[in-house]
Amino acid sequence: MSFKPKTINFAFALHNHQPVGNFEGVFEEAYRSAYLPFLEVLEAHPKIKMTLHYTGILFDWLAKRRPEFVLRLKQLVERGQLELMTGGFYEPIFPSIPDRDKLGQIKKLTNFVKEKTGYEAKGMWLAERVWEPYLPKPICEAGVKYVLIDDEHFKLVGMSENELHGAYVTEEQGYPVTIFPIDMKLRYLIPFRMVHETIDYLRSLATDDGKRIAVMADDGEKFGSWPGTYNSVYGERWLENFFTALEQNSDWIRTTTFSEYLNKYPPIGRVYLPTASYAEMMEWALPPSRGIEYANALREIKNRGLESSVGKFFRGGFWRFFFVKYPESNNMNKKMLLVSEKVRRLGEISREMVLAKEGDKGVKEHEELVEKAKDELWQGQCNCPYWHGVFGGLYINYLRNAIYQHLIEAENIADRYFHNSKPFIEVAMTDYDLDGLEEALISSDMLNTYFDIDYGGSICELDYRPKAFNLTNVLTRRQEPYHVGMRESARGMKEADLERYLKYDWYRRSSLLDHFFNTDTQLDQFQDAAYPERGDFVNQPYKISKPNMESDFVALRLYREGGVWQGTDFLPIKVEKIVKMQKGLGKIEFEYTIENTSWKRLDAEFGIEFNLTFLAGNAPDRYYYSQDAGTQIHDKMLNSKGITWNTRNIGMKDEYLGMDLGLSWDKEGTCWRFPIETVSQSEGGFERAYQGSSIMPHWQVDIEPNSKWKMKLLLEIKEIKK
Repeated sequence: MSFKPKTINFAFALHNHQPVGNFEGVFEEAYRSAYLPFLEVLEAHPKIKMTLHYTGILFDWLAKRRPEFVLRLKQLVERGQLELMTGGFYEPIFPSIPDRDKLGQIKKLTNFVKEKTGYEAKGMWLAERVWEPYLPKPICEAGVKYVLIDDEHFKLVGMSENELHGAYVTEEQGYPVTIFPIDMKLRYLIPFRMVHETIDYLRSLATDDGKRIAVMADDGEKFGSWPGTYNSVYGERWLENFFTALEQNSDWIRTTTFSEYLNKYPPIGRVYLPTASYAEMMEWALPPSRGIEYANALREIKNRGLESSVGKFFRGGFWRFFFVKYPESNNMNKKMLLVSEKVRRLGEISREMVLAKEGDKGVKEHEELVEKAKDELWQGQCNCPYWHGVFGGLYINYLRNAIYQHLIEAENIADRYFHNSKPFIEVAMTDYDLDGLEEALISSDMLNTYFDIDYGGSICELDYRPKAFNLTNVLTRRQEPYHVGMRESARGMKEADLERYLKYDWYRRSSLLDHFFNTDTQLDQFQDAAYPERGDFVNQPYKISKPNMESDFVALRLYREGGVWQGTDFLPIKVEKIVKMQKGLGKIEFEYTIENTSWKRLDAEFGIEFNLTFLAGNAPDRYYYSQDAGTQIHDKMLNSKGITWNTRNIGMKDEYLGMDLGLSWDKEGTCWRFPIETVSQSEGGFERAYQGSSIMPHWQVDIEPNSKWKMKLLLEIKEIKK
């Protein structure tokens, strides 16, 4: 009597990705350390079947820079060893973008994969496995048959470990999609533990009927790009040994692709899953204080041995809460929604209208224009800078800049068409950031200037459209849960005494913020956000008069009837700022009036804070300057700190981008400048990052009762030779 071993199907899938805006050298390094060596080992083991996903960003780079690599992928597909997955071309978080863009992005990658390899992808990678219950409908409509989701999602509805090794069907409004649970234990075993531990775990899952499937799906960069993994995976031959072990145990471990498995075995049931992501992501989405509490509670559950009984019902936050946790992320997202709507309008202009306006040639050109606008928009939906966890993400300024660059380019394409490529200016009062309150958006052919009326009447976005550049793309300094542990240990720090840069802002670092403070306040105090603010204007609501709109200019009147502390008295003070913009010009004029409506003389320092960025704080081609005769800025780097006395201007130049931003005012004053720098986690440990430069001209104001103080300020952006 022969013995028939228990068997298991094993699906090994890797997701490979690089963000929009990442440096060429990063792509090259990841290719050399992870993508290429992995493929070489896989080719040497033709009996091993697996599934790979390359985001469109990376796949396009490979097709252009390493076409021989794509040819090798095609050969693996043709011999039945490899299945390729689709997904959002530019790796968006699906719940955060409009459905029309979901479908467009999936179809774009599906078509790209087929064009380059001949394979029509049937499954998709869900970015960061962020799942919401309505997703089956757009996923199904895009032609996708299956998707991979963490087993965490299944446990949250009460399913046991024993039920998580098969395919399930879910649906939304009758649109079905098959779901495979990703085994969390395999994610932590591979490739970090001994090979035999994975084999032993797979043996524990094997059954007599052999219908089960164990799914390992995770980032491909774990295999060579993550710190220390190149040596362990390739130098110490972990991957070679793993594939060899799978071959040696092929009598009971059947490596398979997902499509092959579905052709053999039907789904084992129906399931409906809640909003969720992988466990770590849900922890990162929590507010900082709750994140610390969550980590402590999770540690307590593990210490008490309650992980299997209680831990499976224990969950963190919700991915969309990143838009609350980080207003800068919300700003990017809402900018994306605004631009997506413009691109939709551009695409819905009928063929007949274009034909009547521009003729047959115009129809083709319009179609190409729409596709270009969509592609720019979709690049601006890449998920990486919209959130922050164990890696930089939102904290990486050049990734945020890439998002804005593509969104502004898409917006430029649409607006040029709508305005016949002529100078224009328009104003809209709308709830731009979707907080229930209106913002004022002034848009021209040169500038976008968005005012958060209820937050200090401040500028929350300033785009110089000819360069598709957001000058106010500055991240506020906030506490992160890992800062607590960082203070206690110097391990993993990229520079000494990094904890001294842990400064936290009590307000968002936007621009046109109005400050009242003591005349003896020091720059260091202001930089550390540890000074006594005497006024209630910085982050408080302003009011707005009806915008004055004419054919070539817009004027806004913003004002607040607030107060300023003077000793024990809270003096009623009114601040009014009139903003003027004109089409065809990169200028914004500000007219300030401070009115003392109190019974007492006001004696204070008044400042207007601007937080601006040219991305690099210590690059010789980006620097401060002054036009004052005899005034010298000795340390001109944008990450410098300093004071300019008795001045009427300061400027920032970026010779790399070819931009010059100047601020000037008509009353002599003092100008402070300092860098906004954050401390965040990255792959290599804790690091300090330049986020932007804070510039604050300020004046001593001495205003008698029922009197006014006035001042004019000009912000001007010009192009210079690169």
